[in-house]
Amino acid sequence: VDLTATVEGDLEKVTIDDFTFRSVTTDLFGHGSVVFDPEAIEIEAVVTSDVTDLTRLFPDYEPARAPDLISAEEAKSVVPAKDREKVFSDEPLPLKSLRTADIDISFQPKKFVTPYGVFENVNLRVVLEEDALNVRPLEARYADSDLRGDFSLDARGQTPLVGLSLRSPDIQIGQLFKDFANLDVLEGSGAIDIALSGSGNSIAAIAGSLDGHARQLMGKGRMRNEGLGYVSGLFSGIGEALGGKSWVAVDCMANDFEFKDGVATSRVNLLSTEVIILTAEGSINLGSEDYKMKVKPRPRGFDLSLAVPVLIRGPLDDPSFLPDPLGTLAKIGSFLGSIVFPPAALIGLID
Repeated sequence: VDLTATVEGDLEKVTIDDFTFRSVTTDLFGHGSVVFDPEAIEIEAVVTSDVTDLTRLFPDYEPARAPDLISAEEAKSVVPAKDREKVFSDEPLPLKSLRTADIDISFQPKKFVTPYGVFENVNLRVVLEEDALNVRPLEARYADSDLRGDFSLDARGQTPLVGLSLRSPDIQIGQLFKDFANLDVLEGSGAIDIALSGSGNSIAAIAGSLDGHARQLMGKGRMRNEGLGYVSGLFSGIGEALGGKSWVAVDCMANDFEFKDGVATSRVNLLSTEVIILTAEGSINLGSEDYKMKVKPRPRGFDLSLAVPVLIRGPLDDPSFLPDPLGTLAKIGSFLGSIVFPPAALIGLID
């Protein structure tokens, strides 16, 4: 580490100029001041950087992987259900630390490397004043796309309020899967629009109170065979139906969830590929952390016996896929009808 700076001041105020910090992977440059107010320290700073790399702070980070199709028994043996922890922590947030300082920091790295992707030309301003934290603007280039948004945390009341917005008119959706879900399943670009607000003293409480929306629209792209098996629940048979193809062409992928009191209800969920069209309906409860979704597949050009609706149930980190009993009965009925009365086979086709 190499650190140099010019520091002047006294016990009331310190100014810092010509600040330079260099390590193996990171460099920082800037200037600022610190005022030692009896009620709260006041910090102002402007920091720039050629490269800021945070990945060394996360030694357990694993790179993106292609999915593996395994049996339910194998999946359960990885981590016993009784040992699974909640996705959203219910530990109280350390909000008391907000009261120790007033902060106004501008941070502008040209390259910002994190375990969740590489961001370029970052421009953000963090302002903390009277227990209210605001990050505005929040701008960056991500996967050659413009990303804009803002974040707020207001802890002045008894229950903290949180708000987040994030949008991009054209972003690499597949890269999002790689960076945030560690899955290499999709290639293609599209738009995202996220606007959420909630309240609570823990991540779990905030997740269980979210209101707003999350939308995504992607045009043409491609998806891995295994990834298609994941989202459809058609683990058995789909590999044979695709003739061993590693990738399938995607015509369109659209998702629109409305959030109310922590429940994300599907308004639009569509994945249209060269071999199958998937639509979904239902909800995801972030408070109880469970799925109540139904996926409806419509194969294109292969065995219609695969076109049975699939229910997604169970916890967020370990959902179960099972055929919809009513959908299975309807499919059997359509096949029996085609034997006794051929026009009845149209029921399965139309559905």
